Amino acid sequence: MLCAAADVGFLPYGVDAPAEIEEGPVGKQYDRNAFVEIVRFLAPGRDDHVRAIQRRDHDDALQELLIRLEANRKIVRLDSKEPLDQVIARLRSLFMYPTEMNLRWTKTLRAKFEAYGPGTDVEKLLEYIGARSLAVGTALVEIDTQTDSYALAFVSARRSHELAAVAPGHIGTIPRQHVDPGLPSTEAQQGADHSSSHTAPDLGGQLRSGTSWMAVYLLESSAETILDELGLVDTGTAYTPGRSALGGAVLPKWLVIVDHHADRSGYVGKTELLQRLSEPGTYTVACYHSADTGQSSAVQWFGGTQWWSVQHDPSHIEGPDHLDYWGNLYWDFAKIRAAAWKKHKAARDHRHLYQVPLTAASQWTGFAETMPLTELIERG
Repeated sequence: MLCAAADVGFLPYGVDAPAEIEEGPVGKQYDRNAFVEIVRFLAPGRDDHVRAIQRRDHDDALQELLIRLEANRKIVRLDSKEPLDQVIARLRSLFMYPTEMNLRWTKTLRAKFEAYGPGTDVEKLLEYIGARSLAVGTALVEIDTQTDSYALAFVSARRSHELAAVAPGHIGTIPRQHVDPGLPSTEAQQGADHSSSHTAPDLGGQLRSGTSWMAVYLLESSAETILDELGLVDTGTAYTPGRSALGGAVLPKWLVIVDHHADRSGYVGKTELLQRLSEPGTYTVACYHSADTGQSSAVQWFGGTQWWSVQHDPSHIEGPDHLDYWGNLYWDFAKIRAAAWKKHKAARDHRHLYQVPLTAASQWTGFAETMPLTELIERG
C-alpha cells in the first residue's frame, strides 16, 4: 500500500493539504495532494471525492481514491491473474473507453497470449490494448498501487502528459515501451497500425460508413451560436442525401447535426467534442449505427462527464447477444431493453438489439432520422 501525507483533518474544496511527504515502502515518495489532483483530473467537479481523500490518514488515502474512482467507472482495478475476457469486459465498462477500438482480435490472439506463460497474460494483453488505444487517440494509464494489481483508466492521449504532471511518480502509460502486438494476418489486412481513427474495419475490402448524429440541448446558447462554435453554417436549403455532407434540424429544445457518411463510431467517438459541448451544463447526446457492420451505440454527456452509454456490437466476443450499457440511464431504458431482448430471443435476430441504442437516444431527444433536415456546410 502507498503511504501519503499525515492526516490534517477536513479541508474545504480548493484548499490543499500541506505538502508533507513520507517515504513509501520501496523508498518512493508519495503525498496525498497527488491523489487529490488525480481525482480532480479524472472526476472533475466531484468535491465529495476530494474531501473524502483529504480526511483520510496516510494509510487510507490511496484506497479512498481507488474506491471512489472505481465506483464512478473512472478506473478499473484488475488482478494480474484475471481471465482475459473479464479484463476486456471491465475495461469496456469505463466511461472513456475508446469505442473506435475494435476488440474482435481477442479470440484470435488467445493462443498467442497463453504461449507467453502463466502470470504474463494480463500484462501482455494490457500492452496490446494500450498500443491499439493509442492508435485511436486514447491512452491507457495506470495509477501506481505498489501492489501486483492494476488501477487503469483511459484518457485522451493529448492530455495524458497533464495527468502525469499533476501526480508525478504515480501515473504510468501502458505500453511502457513500444510493443509489437503480433497481429495475425487477418488483422494485418485491416491495417495493423490503425494510424487513422477514421478507417472502417475490413468488410470484404470495401470502405463502409454509417449514420451518426449529435444533439445539443438548447439551454442558454442558440442553435446559431453552437453551429458557429463548430464552424458550421446552415444554408437553409433542404438536405439531399448523397450531395450534402451534413444535415441539421432544430427541435423545440435541441440542435441536431446528422452525418450519413460517418466512419467508425461517428460523433459517439468524439469524446473531446462531447466533453466540451456538455461542460456548461448542457445535455449532449450522440448516436451511431451502421447496417454494414451491425454496430450501434449511443452516449449522453453532461457537465463535461459521460453519463450513460449503450452499445451493441455483434463482432464482440459475446456475439450477436452483445448489449453493453451503464450509467445513469433513464427509467424507460429498462422497458426498451426488455422488449428488445424478448424479440431477440424469439427470433434470434440481433437487429432487435441493434435498435436499442438508437431508441434510447431518440427517446431522450425526441429526434427521429425521418425528420426533414437542412444542409450544413463548413464556414468558409
